[in-house]
Amino acid sequence: MTSKKNRTKSKPSSEPVASAELKRCDLCGAESANLSYRDGNAACEKCAAATGEPPKPESPPKKRSRAKSSDSAAVEAATPKAKAAKPKRKGRAAETAPADASTESASPAADVVTLGTLCERYIAALDAGGEHSMGTMRGYTAELKVACREIGSDVALVDLTVSRVQRFFDCPAVTTTRDGEPKAAVGVAKTRRVLRLALLWAHEQGLVAQAPLPSAKD
Repeated sequence: MTSKKNRTKSKPSSEPVASAELKRCDLCGAESANLSYRDGNAACEKCAAATGEPPKPESPPKKRSRAKSSDSAAVEAATPKAKAAKPKRKGRAAETAPADASTESASPAADVVTLGTLCERYIAALDAGGEHSMGTMRGYTAELKVACREIGSDVALVDLTVSRVQRFFDCPAVTTTRDGEPKAAVGVAKTRRVLRLALLWAHEQGLVAQAPLPSAKD
């Protein structure tokens, strides 16, 4: 008897074969499972062979990090940088002006002595000397107040002229009483003498170069 051999037919495997993940080539756009990376670009085998030396494989994470760095560099390049403000140039007059110009221009106004200031200083000097009684001091103060009222307490001594002092000596406030009657010669002489003494004291103190006094008649 001829023995029959049982031939066992191989059945195709029903298990699916895992296919490799396909990725797109950055150069030609073809999909391939074997991609290599060069300068941040994915290249298939055909494109890699066409470019010469096969590029070294590069992991996708490095590509993403490079993409982020390039994006940040592009943002910095697009962002305009604020220009530093240049200091304003001063004019030639401001550069050449002396630092003490303001103090020099203000000092003459501060040194101006008025008639009112003179009367206050003169009374203070008499009081400090202690040579006059309280009654005399009150009388001098009253006579100088009349002079300040008629001439002007804010008149500078350098602007006070001889003719202006003479007009004061002859004005009704000096020569007449409150009732309009002629004042006694002694009272007129006293008013004139007190102002004369104050102006002479100003000359002695160097407040004026020359006392603006008319020739003495009293």
